[in-house]
Amino acid sequence: MDSMDEQCLAAKNIVIALHSALAFVLANRPLVASLVTEVWKPREHTFDVAGYAHRHHEDYMDSIEYHQEVQ
Repeated sequence: MDSMDEQCLAAKNIVIALHSALAFVLANRPLVASLVTEVWKPREHTFDVAGYAHRHHEDYMDSIEYHQEVQ
């Protein structure tokens, strides 16, 4: 894993921990907890997509580099 992947994973883990802590604190307030979850879910997908795009961009750049060396 390169540093960008590690940074994405660290950021995602921090957000997950904050979300879990907030959900624990708001356990007796289900309406607010459900609103927090609604806000979090799209961001979780964004983190996953960003990590996927970063990995494939690195593969693409490596492929271009390889083809330039071959020529």
